[in-house]
Amino acid sequence: MKITSRTSSEIACCSDLLESVFNFGKTDVSVYYALTPGKWVKVDDISKDIGRDQSTVYRSLQKLLNMGFVMRDSGVIQRGGYYYQYTLSISPKIDKIVKEKIDELTERLKSLSRDLVRELESRELLQ
Repeated sequence: MKITSRTSSEIACCSDLLESVFNFGKTDVSVYYALTPGKWVKVDDISKDIGRDQSTVYRSLQKLLNMGFVMRDSGVIQRGGYYYQYTLSISPKIDKIVKEKIDELTERLKSLSRDLVRELESRELLQ
């Protein structure tokens, strides 16, 4: 977790949340915003849209897929082989992921707060 001053400011935007709380890089954010729920897109199309190499886009898609932000489907090429296409997960699923992360971070911050108080109390006892 790396909550930046940008995230806590009044002008923070959704990409700040993704970068700070979910550790998205700039490319991850670009890939996320290149996708639309219900519209399936191939890696090469995303690559062209955001101006990044296909292998870079694929790595971001893997990260987003593992986190639940993206869904993947495969298609068959008539001449042989297959391809993958991606879409954003539906908003209720993303909402659930975000809320779970916020709850996790809240509990972690509360725990750190308790640790800080215990540390200060132990310093006071030593004096």
